Amino acid sequence: NNSFDPASIQELSIPFINVKNWKNMISVLPKDGAIYEDDSIMVKCKTEYLTYFGRMLVSFISKSGPIDKINTEVNAPTGLEIQCSKIKYPAEGSTESPMMMAQLMIKAPFSSYPTLNLTYQNRNGIRKVEFALPVLSTHYIQPKEVSIEEALQYWTSLTESDTSEKIDVILTNPVPNELTYMDVLLKLAELLQNYFGLYVIPPPDENNFSALYATGELQQKPIKQEGFPASKDQMGNVDTIPLIMRVEFYPDISLNEFTLSIRSSLNTGIAKPLLELFKLFINPSYQLTSVSYTHLTLPTILLVQISVVAVSLKKK
Repeated sequence: NNSFDPASIQELSIPFINVKNWKNMISVLPKDGAIYEDDSIMVKCKTEYLTYFGRMLVSFISKSGPIDKINTEVNAPTGLEIQCSKIKYPAEGSTESPMMMAQLMIKAPFSSYPTLNLTYQNRNGIRKVEFALPVLSTHYIQPKEVSIEEALQYWTSLTESDTSEKIDVILTNPVPNELTYMDVLLKLAELLQNYFGLYVIPPPDENNFSALYATGELQQKPIKQEGFPASKDQMGNVDTIPLIMRVEFYPDISLNEFTLSIRSSLNTGIAKPLLELFKLFINPSYQLTSVSYTHLTLPTILLVQISVVAVSLKKK
């Protein structure tokens, strides 16, 4: 298996009934699939992102005869603007399903995710359900390819700066007796690439390394941009937030922990959302919260199932 498989860990602790569908839809890779399903309805979504702007096509597929009186209410986290169209019902006799288009625009990094309150009527009566939508800050990150020398120089300058944003935490190695620390780093490399949208820099010696760096830019709505753009031509210049992440083991000291460090030259608050999301993946019981973090905390991390993956960090 050459891909990071979110199904290989325990259920992520998302307090909604569609957690399995949600976690299968949150990679930064293009996705088109069901975000919610029960005995009466299937809700499918297809998303695309362009810098700070995204679109989500939502289809409501009935399993219990005709569906009507669809009403939706989207709750967005602070930092994310969402605008939804009216429900478009198919023509009589059509095999298509009712649909809605949602526009998604990031104006600041956010830690949580939007939710959809859905009310509809079918032959079983009026039904109500609430579920999470697969939209995260990481969907607005673009990878930035740099050399290891450039990354190390940039890292040092940010670490020594008094104005940069910095977070360092110690996390427990989930499988210290099952995988080598390099295998764990390779697993984390896929996480940073496929779920955080970052460029993972190949280490100088791919047979002997204890740290990996990943670089990218979060692209958000420019301050001067008013409202949602009607077309690509109306999109203003992107505001970018440069960032670099490092995962590192200290094998001479201990293999039971590793450090996660995040740096950004702009103090925009991006580090905390990335930390929140990273912990959500690594710790199956972790929930996205607004808890503040202190320097070098030691949360309890448990990953009960982890498969060995052979990841090539060489540039393709």
